Amino acid sequence: ITSIIKQGVDILKRLYMSKNENIRVRALVGLCKLGSMGGSDASIRPFADGSTRKLAEACRRFLVNPARDPDIRRWAAEGLAYLTLDAEVKEALIEDKPALAALVDVASSGKPACTYGVVTTLVNLCNAYDKQEIIPEMIELAKFAKHHIPEDHELDDPDFVTKRLLVLGKS
Repeated sequence: ITSIIKQGVDILKRLYMSKNENIRVRALVGLCKLGSMGGSDASIRPFADGSTRKLAEACRRFLVNPARDPDIRRWAAEGLAYLTLDAEVKEALIEDKPALAALVDVASSGKPACTYGVVTTLVNLCNAYDKQEIIPEMIELAKFAKHHIPEDHELDDPDFVTKRLLVLGKS
């Protein structure tokens, strides 16, 4: 997997430098997918610290401009769908009123292709995805077997999730 990421990142970075926005935004989504490889496990970071926040900011720039092609904005929402598995990205996005409004605007287009990115981003912001029940005995067994144990990010604690839910409700 590591070699795929290394080769893929280089290719996607070159594509992101394209003058064609359609190519750039798709390359950005590819980078977002690679950046979210660890899912919600806070201990797995395929990119350097801060990289997922920079990718989210790039998605935001594509998303918030209503003059942009709606398809480009849809792709930007899809990029955020992957990045919002990261709790730091969730917290930055929930504080960004223009980006939240842009997500709603993209969803209001009524096009089925927009649904995945917007709905998945909202689900991630609310931590409304299914989580496997963790049995304490299984954790001990995994430790004994020296198996990786996923870690939750401190920004995904119930207090932070409740705050995000309230912000989304008010929005």
